[in-house]
Amino acid sequence: MVSGRFDALKRIDPSPMQHNNIWLMTFGALLIWSTITGLNQMSLQRYCSMPSLTHARIMVGMAVPAFLILGSMCCFIGVVMLAYFYHCNPLESGEIESQDQLVILFAAKVLGMIKQLNFVKMLQLRRLSAIDFL
Repeated sequence: MVSGRFDALKRIDPSPMQHNNIWLMTFGALLIWSTITGLNQMSLQRYCSMPSLTHARIMVGMAVPAFLILGSMCCFIGVVMLAYFYHCNPLESGEIESQDQLVILFAAKVLGMIKQLNFVKMLQLRRLSAIDFL
């Protein structure tokens, strides 16, 4: 059974005439991340509360790599989930009702393999049912 979820990766083309091209994604992501790290209210309050401009620059120098690491970890989790659910689609099988529940289901299945973490699995499943309720 082939999932067909990698078909979008086969269409990566550097042509600027393509709808979702690599240039649009790169510069769009750069613009979005620059607004998140530098232009939203929380970031501005953090920078303005620093005692000097040097301290604010150090704060930016610490925040940007942290955001990059966090974004990389999220992408890695997505790739691992894609590999884990490659031959089955929990959304189509009715195991979950929306794509937002996929990470919780993945954590519950992976933690369920470890016998000592059944309590954590139970908490994850409870959270999944709470999300269904909302």
